[in-house]
Amino acid sequence: PFGLPAIQTTQASKPGHPTALVLVPTRELAKQVVDVLSPIGKQIGVRVAAFYGGTSMDRQIGNLSRRIEVAVAD
Repeated sequence: PFGLPAIQTTQASKPGHPTALVLVPTRELAKQVVDVLSPIGKQIGVRVAAFYGGTSMDRQIGNLSRRIEVAVAD
């Protein structure tokens, strides 16, 4: 229920400054949310990325340095 409104109302961001944050309790859920929202966001030019523990910090910092409108984190 939160995904579509978050994507529709999100404005363009600057690198390192996402404009929406989705907090979930587990990394598995974060990945699922990104898997669902990314294709929808791609159609309208909204980028979605996940940030969670247990993965490369360099990769996550790299993702954050790009233009990301919706950050999904646990």
